[in-house]
Formats: sequence, structure tokens, C-alpha cells
Amino acid sequence: MGVNVIPDVVVDRQHSTTASAQDVIVYNFGSHPVVNPLTKLALQLILPRPVSHMDSPNPPADAPKVEELAFSSPQSTLMSDSAAAPRSYPLLPRSNKKLRRAWPTRAGPRASWLWAILFSSATR
Repeated sequence: MGVNVIPDVVVDRQHSTTASAQDVIVYNFGSHPVVNPLTKLALQLILPRPVSHMDSPNPPADAPKVEELAFSSPQSTLMSDSAAAPRSYPLLPRSNKKLRRAWPTRAGPRASWLWAILFSSATR
């Protein structure tokens, strides 16, 4: 198993605070202690990328377990393919192991704090 980061941006016009829909207000959370306190709240993500777990047919015994913690609404599309059928996209993963690189290089330092929070429970 691993993490699959799609090089695109999720657009959810019904759950955005801007006319350009560059943000997504997230209301759909998985069931995990990290996001349980957020179930009655909302989380705003700026230019969110779809990030999901990646299955492997023969994972090694020490393969990380990746859980999806937050999801866009079912009305979401991708910025580069707005004609595709709308669907929900996973936006925040969590791994039980420390990953070598947890964010795309182009995401930069502003995105790194979020990944550090999400993956910090794997190192404690």
C-alpha cells in the first residue's frame, strides 16, 4: 500500500467560498480519532489535490496502512477534467508509518505543516 497523489485540483462549486472555486469546504470525514472532533465542523482546503490510498497486489509485510480521513462532496470534479462525472474525492490521508515524502514537491512549505500534523501520529 502507499499514497497516490493525483496531479490535479478538486473543484466543488457548491462547497466553495470563492467564485473561482479554488477552495473546498470539507464536511465529510472518515472515522478516525484524528478527525472525529471535526465531524460537526468544516475544514477549508485551498487548491486541494486528490490523495488516496494505493493498493498493491502483493504488499510487503511491513507496508504502511493508509487511511483516507476527509472527502470532497459527491458533486466534485477535477480542474483539468470538468466534463467528467462528478464524484467524491479523498483529500487527506493518514499513514501508520512515516513516509519519505508526504507531499508533492510543488506543494511547497505552506502545505507541509498540514502533512506534518496528519502524519505525526505515525511517528509517536
